[in-house]
Amino acid sequence: MSFEKKQGGKRESRRRFAVLSALCLPLAFTTSCVTNRPNAEVVALQEQAEKGDVVAERTLGETFDFGKHVKRDYVQAAKWYRLAADEGDAHAQNNLASLYANGLGMPTNLTLAVELYRKSAEQNYAVAQNSLGGHYYHGWGVPQDRNQAFRWFKRAAENHNFNAMQNLSNCYRLGIGTASDLTESVQVGGGCRDHSTGKWELERAKRCASVSCSFEKNLTANCGD
Repeated sequence: MSFEKKQGGKRESRRRFAVLSALCLPLAFTTSCVTNRPNAEVVALQEQAEKGDVVAERTLGETFDFGKHVKRDYVQAAKWYRLAADEGDAHAQNNLASLYANGLGMPTNLTLAVELYRKSAEQNYAVAQNSLGGHYYHGWGVPQDRNQAFRWFKRAAENHNFNAMQNLSNCYRLGIGTASDLTESVQVGGGCRDHSTGKWELERAKRCASVSCSFEKNLTANCGD
């Protein structure tokens, strides 16, 4: 099952989020070698974000988070994610939670990470549901509760989250948070399908994977996308 051991601190495989500086720092844009000007797409995005456009705020956060056309900057990522998260954007809440969980752009705070994952998960965002399940499984920022872990993995799997399907399949197979049911394990596991992802989606998946690693390793080696 995709359950990876928490390493704490600042790891690149991570989950995410941050308390941010209110200072308006200059953006570290990449520039065109011809015009020596900031990337026009990012400039336009920031203009929209500064007008309070929630999607633009979240997207600008992702731009800094993943280093899309700008120098990667977790503090700036956290700033823009928080603005969108405060407006109730489920994706931004999840991304901010990941920064908190991994100590990126701010000190690690698992309690706040869980709070934000929960807000996002309750809006039916599958990535956050799977991450919340992982926190319950390991007892990161919440008391360990395998029943709650199973519940959130199941909700995320029902929303077609690939990692959650793997996690749920292993829960059924090993009787974690539910009665052991090999038939259900095979059925749920059969829903897992390989899928190609772009560069940024792959980066995102690596972060989510930090919520979990394989169940077998977890149970035998106390390991921990």
